[in-house]
Amino acid sequence: MKEPKVSVIVPVYNVAPYLSECLESLVNQTYRNLEIIVVNDGSTDDSPVICEQWRERDSRIKLIHKQNAGLGEARNTGLEHVTGEYVGFVDSDDYVDRTMYEKMVAAALKYDADVVQCNYNQFFCDGSVKKKGDFDKVRVFTGDECRSLANALVNGHNGLTTGLLHAAVWVCLFRRDAINCRYISERIVGSEDIPFKASVFLKCRKVVFIPDHLCFYRYNDTSLTRVFRYDLFTRYINLTDRLNTMFGVTTGNHHQADFLMLYMAIVIVRYMYLFNCPSNLRPGYFKQLVNEDVWGRLKIDTAPLGKGEKLIYYCIRTRNHRLLQLVASLYYSVRKFFPS
Repeated sequence: MKEPKVSVIVPVYNVAPYLSECLESLVNQTYRNLEIIVVNDGSTDDSPVICEQWRERDSRIKLIHKQNAGLGEARNTGLEHVTGEYVGFVDSDDYVDRTMYEKMVAAALKYDADVVQCNYNQFFCDGSVKKKGDFDKVRVFTGDECRSLANALVNGHNGLTTGLLHAAVWVCLFRRDAINCRYISERIVGSEDIPFKASVFLKCRKVVFIPDHLCFYRYNDTSLTRVFRYDLFTRYINLTDRLNTMFGVTTGNHHQADFLMLYMAIVIVRYMYLFNCPSNLRPGYFKQLVNEDVWGRLKIDTAPLGKGEKLIYYCIRTRNHRLLQLVASLYYSVRKFFPS
């Protein structure tokens, strides 16, 4: 039996220091029937030159140059060029275990799965590595259970995981025929992965989780996701609205993603203290946060919330920005001395 082809899409934007490590991990896969679709998204550093060098070294690499439009649109460009039966995504500042696609394809074929998801490793600039992931054994989900997985992507309180299910697409292998959508730009919704993955989970037949840690995710302190920008919250509002529309059409639940809005508010508060937000600007941001119109149209069940979540939600619903800032300041002051 011929091995199915896997198309791996690699968006590239100004990642010259890391790009060769990423591409080397792909061309050296134990699974050989790959096409590696590298999409140069208007890079202004040496990334295009490195891409050309790797294309010359391995005929399985397809290289596409385009104007910069963001990660989601780069992945969409890659999807337009896939010819494989399965599709994977790898971020160009990360790398993967050399057995990743051998193991992912084996699971896809064994269980006749539309999606296979693995665990991952988070690695840091000091060389340390942490194992991360959602499951410690093989789990197979079918039918309505796949809809429950879509739920888990946007609802932090579910029976499948202890928190939000990992939303990244780079831990997944997708059957090409199961991909029923395209990416919405992260410049519009903040997170391009969540609506893409939720759309696939809502309509697929079978999802399999394997416990292997096969991806290496680079924790990068200069990443946009680790810089405080309040405009991200506006994108998260767009994300929640689009997800609720998606779930409303598919399941009839027009408030499925409402908890995600509270989670994103907590993220914004965390970014104020962990990243580069000047302390004199925080009061204004807290006031803006609690006065966002979105809070008036959400329906969040507070029963399963933790004490901290309930307190934050109370501050938001009562528009009490001063109490919210006091709670956040106390919490992050304590964390400086007790980081664990």
